[in-house]
Amino acid sequence: MKNLFLCFIMLILCCPLLQAQKNNTKKHKYFPTGWYYVTDSIHGVEGKMYRTFETYYLDPTPIVTLDDFEQIRLDTVGTPQLLFSLKADKIPAWAKATRESIGKKLAFVITNVVISAPTVQNEIQSGASMVGYPYSLEELELFKQKLRNYHVSIPHIISHDEKEARVGVSYFAAMFFIDLTHEEGKKVFDKIQKAEQEDTPLRVFFENIDKKINTPKGEYTSSRGYIAKVEPASPDETAEYKKNRAQRRPH
Repeated sequence: MKNLFLCFIMLILCCPLLQAQKNNTKKHKYFPTGWYYVTDSIHGVEGKMYRTFETYYLDPTPIVTLDDFEQIRLDTVGTPQLLFSLKADKIPAWAKATRESIGKKLAFVITNVVISAPTVQNEIQSGASMVGYPYSLEELELFKQKLRNYHVSIPHIISHDEKEARVGVSYFAAMFFIDLTHEEGKKVFDKIQKAEQEDTPLRVFFENIDKKINTPKGEYTSSRGYIAKVEPASPDETAEYKKNRAQRRPH
């Protein structure tokens, strides 16, 4: 009888905690890109690590977000690293977060996926942070692309007809389309052809478009990636692209 009473008391104590955790998860399902405090399953919201799917519980309020970064740079000297520098007005918040988290973990998230969760060794007063090992150069380049709304590349025309063109955008073998049934699509096509001829990288902007397709078995909707627009890459982006391309080529 005594054991039954103790179980009943434990059930009363645990239910509010489980309900709080459940409610917390319901309220926060999306993490904007940025750095977060790592906490516990009671106070945090579940996030999954890229590749390993290891579970981390994050404070849903970010310390800093993508808009707070002054510069994002890929360092390919030695072990490749993705380096971040904060805007001046956000440096104090980062210093405070790292000071309070010495010996604990902070997590860097890109579009709802935990990319890195290092243990803080000391206060960082410079506004700097980084993501590196165990990721390869190719993975870090992919992360960097996800941190902006365009891809720096020299696209190449795979094939085309009167209605659309198929375009390879990167060495990840990503293929996108250009709608050639309107004037803007034709202008994009001409710019890509010129970039190929001149070996000049572009900023390539994408969009997903749902299209209905009729087949003998019925109608279904297919989502395809289209190139929305292109524009010249900056001098720094051009130099970085060509440097990374040279390093990927076999010697």
